[in-house]
Amino acid sequence: MRIDPRLLAQTSDVAATARKREADAVKAPPKARAAADVSLSESAESLSKFGPAIKAGPAVRSEKVASLREAVANGSYRPSGSDVAQAILERGGEQIDIDQLRGK
Repeated sequence: MRIDPRLLAQTSDVAATARKREADAVKAPPKARAAADVSLSESAESLSKFGPAIKAGPAVRSEKVASLREAVANGSYRPSGSDVAQAILERGGEQIDIDQLRGK
């Protein structure tokens, strides 16, 4: 495989520009935020009533967690690719610690 040196130079330039922009953004003072008016829809208001009940319930479903941990440990847990992709999207792309999922 042959790499065009001009392409390599362009890639380096792009990376340098990105690093400079990132450094400049860190140095810049935070922008003042304008106050915003917030209004809730009827649905949101209805859902907000469930907050205390949710907080009063268990934070973790222990039986479900134990069952999944066992399935992962013995190799019987086999989620579909679409389930994994959906979970990643729902988490907003946050990093997932595989060892933590395996219970190590």
